[in-house]
Amino acid sequence: MRIRFTQSIAKVVILVAVSMLVSCEQISATTESAEPPEATPESWVAVNDPLNNTKWMLQSLEGRSLLEGTAITLEFSKNAVHGKAGCNEYFGGEELQATYVASESGNLEINFVRTLLHCSSPEGVMEQEEAYFEALSRVAGFELMENRLELKDGSGEIKLVFTK
Repeated sequence: MRIRFTQSIAKVVILVAVSMLVSCEQISATTESAEPPEATPESWVAVNDPLNNTKWMLQSLEGRSLLEGTAITLEFSKNAVHGKAGCNEYFGGEELQATYVASESGNLEINFVRTLLHCSSPEGVMEQEEAYFEALSRVAGFELMENRLELKDGSGEIKLVFTK
C-alpha cells in the first residue's frame, strides 16, 4: 500500500513539473524583449548577398580621381574579397579569417590583408594606395545602383565610388 501511495505522489509531482515547464515555455515564447537585439555583422548576413560575384573599378577616392596610369579594383565572391590597389593586392576569405559581410539593408564590413610591396611609379601611387586602404578599412555601409557602388563610412559619407 505504501508503494502505491509513493507511486501516486510521484505521478502527481511529475504532472505538476511538466505542466509548469509547458507554462514557462509558452510564456517565454510569447514574451517580447523591450530592446531589440544589437545589430552585429553576424546578424547582417543576407540570404541573397547583393555584392556576391561582382567586380568593380574605383572611380573616386574621397572625391578625387585616381592618378593617371593607376587602377584600383574590388571583387566580392562568396564572402571573400579581392582586389588590386595600384601596387599591392589585398584579399580576404575564410582561410585568412578575413572577409566581408553585407546586408540587403546596406550594412557592410570588410576585413582584409594586403601585400607590402613598394612601388615608386607613378609618383604618388603609394600615398594613393594608403588613402584607399584607410578608406576601405572604415567602410560601414554601401549603396548599390545598377552599375555603381558607393562605399560609405560610419557617418554615411561616401568615401569610395566604383563602377562595373
